[in-house]
Amino acid sequence: MDTDYLKLLLKYNALPQSERHISIFEVSGYPHYENVCSNVLAFYLHPQKEHKLGCLLLSSLLKLAGHIIESDIHALNVEREYLTMSGGRLDLLITTDAYVIGIENKIFHHLNNNLLDYKDTIDQIASDRLTPVRIVLSLKPFAIPEAIGFANIVYSDLWHEVKANLGFHATSGAHKWTAYLIDFMESTEILAGESMDLTDRDKFFVENEAMVERLVKDRNSFVARINSQVSILRDLIADSGDSPIELERRWIYASSCLVHDFVLSGNKVAFDLYVSPKGWILQLFGRNQVSNRHVAELVSAKRSSLTVEEGRFVIAKWPLATGLEEIKDKLCEWMNWIVQEDANLKSERAPQASC
Repeated sequence: MDTDYLKLLLKYNALPQSERHISIFEVSGYPHYENVCSNVLAFYLHPQKEHKLGCLLLSSLLKLAGHIIESDIHALNVEREYLTMSGGRLDLLITTDAYVIGIENKIFHHLNNNLLDYKDTIDQIASDRLTPVRIVLSLKPFAIPEAIGFANIVYSDLWHEVKANLGFHATSGAHKWTAYLIDFMESTEILAGESMDLTDRDKFFVENEAMVERLVKDRNSFVARINSQVSILRDLIADSGDSPIELERRWIYASSCLVHDFVLSGNKVAFDLYVSPKGWILQLFGRNQVSNRHVAELVSAKRSSLTVEEGRFVIAKWPLATGLEEIKDKLCEWMNWIVQEDANLKSERAPQASC
């Protein structure tokens, strides 16, 4: 063994186990879509929704926009994709008993929206009765001219404010929705690059990139060489003429599995011969429940000598260095045996001719 590889593997194995739990939003990919992100915000910004976190998000957002809230906020309406005066679409429009809050939510890095149109729309709704609040909420800050009248709030600041007050709402908030909010916050932080904390194992790959890349390349070459034995074995069996004439199909699955398919008494029966760095394994099974029961009946006499793994009968296992002739002989022996057992069973069940 290459001593450099051995040292590398020993070094990696000595590192502490570390695991970062991904969120449901990361799994779904939803935070990458501004519309979905805005839907989530609309839910948590409404104090009366079932999250039971009250005004936590709304008051945090207003505070960052320069409005200190001294009493509870009553959200009269939260609208998505509000149609503006010039035909644009404002991501969120929230009307309370004191405010008209327009929010343009930007997950991506370009702000091409007509903010003046949005401003005119928000101001018209507010009229002289309500206070207009105009916000661009984004992952990264934008250089928005002060004259346009929009406050740019970045997600990291919003989440800092929310987390600072989350403890006060933890007992009243619905556990499920509180957990989802935390997931959502973590997902947007990752999108913004705020949570790229490298574990010891991450740092290992950074520091040893060249050797790890070489190791992976050599390992892939080794696996390819192993898989080539499957093709050689297929040709060896085909040329030998040892496989039964009842064989329906011989083929290779995923480069590493030699498959032999039979139809025995109407049942679909298969032999799978896998190769991997762990060695060779020969399996026998039926391709559906009825066929599997037929296989179980055929091998009943030999069942005590077989093991079952994941619903398949394991016929044999060999070390990787085993000669192909030995494997071929065993496979062909079993294929001929199973065909003969099926013929015997049919003969036993055939009606006897009367004298």
